[in-house]
Amino acid sequence: MSSLITINITNNSSETCDFFFFQEPACYDGHVEVYANSLQTAPVVPLAQGGVAYSFCIDTACRPGVQGAHGMPVAGRPSGYAPAVQPGGRSGGRLRVMAPGFDDSVHAINAGCALRADGGGVVLSNFVQAAPSEILDCEPVARFYVAVGHYPTGTVVDLPNALRAPGLCDARQGHDTFDVSYNADGTWTVTASHAAHQRRSDTRGRTGIAASMLNATIKNNAGTKLVSQGRAITTNIPVIIENLTAPMSMLVHSEYQISLNNGPFRGFILTDLSETGQAIFD
Repeated sequence: MSSLITINITNNSSETCDFFFFQEPACYDGHVEVYANSLQTAPVVPLAQGGVAYSFCIDTACRPGVQGAHGMPVAGRPSGYAPAVQPGGRSGGRLRVMAPGFDDSVHAINAGCALRADGGGVVLSNFVQAAPSEILDCEPVARFYVAVGHYPTGTVVDLPNALRAPGLCDARQGHDTFDVSYNADGTWTVTASHAAHQRRSDTRGRTGIAASMLNATIKNNAGTKLVSQGRAITTNIPVIIENLTAPMSMLVHSEYQISLNNGPFRGFILTDLSETGQAIFD
């Protein structure tokens, strides 16, 4: 089973909002103070003003990670340097992280759950401050949240405030797609689904996807001819569209007009096209 999930957020409020994504912190044996970093942040224009859904993808397979810290974690500030991922470390649903030896009178080390985010970058999703050579055991939680605010990737989240009224995406039951709506009254509507369950096969045995899941329309550069449809799994650049209905009709390095979630058409360059029907546009 794939560990990749997609969160699609639509802004149904009256103004552009910044949203950020974070994971519920794991339970670390012997530690009470646990911190969480933002996985990503993005502004989203209201749907009524021509905005489109913003899609965020994350690999929920937690890996043991450590990073040099910038001192004590402070909300709104980067937690530390680029994290390093350790090999192995999983046993059942638990994770083991091994802190390196270091001089704690001079340096500080954060250790915890690392995730691979959209685009391949690694983020220390949640962590504790480790002692030299400490062996940490924890149990990651596959629950992710969307909240209003601006926390760039890798910055420490103010958890008490962020957890007051966020949108919850609970992936523990195997759901891999979450359509999240931020409503005008400040509440959230979250619809979870199994994208794989909505796939179908044609008479030749090729796997496709239900028409209701196709949220990207691709036209020629002039905008006069439909070229293909597909499912956009990211709406930020690079735009990644999978399950193309007519992948052979497109040429790499050509320009196309693309509409995402029934939004306005914009010009993009096709930079990569795989045999599996996935296209990347810049």
